[in-house]
Amino acid sequence: MEFIEIIGWIATTLILISFMFEGMKLRVINTIGAVVWLYYGYEMGSSSIMFLNGTLIGIQTIKIYQIRKRLS
Repeated sequence: MEFIEIIGWIATTLILISFMFEGMKLRVINTIGAVVWLYYGYEMGSSSIMFLNGTLIGIQTIKIYQIRKRLS
């Protein structure tokens, strides 16, 4: 198994694990998974993977900010 394939599996695992949580934990783990997927997409030269995960990172960042603001 190549290194980049291992990165893809790590990203997949993080995304799947994130759905076992709610709220802030889901958002943070999902964001980390999206960052790993973004790297994977970059290494694979896939603009669709990079676009999707860049967008998810933006959405999750906004949601994390909203949750933190509400908890303050």
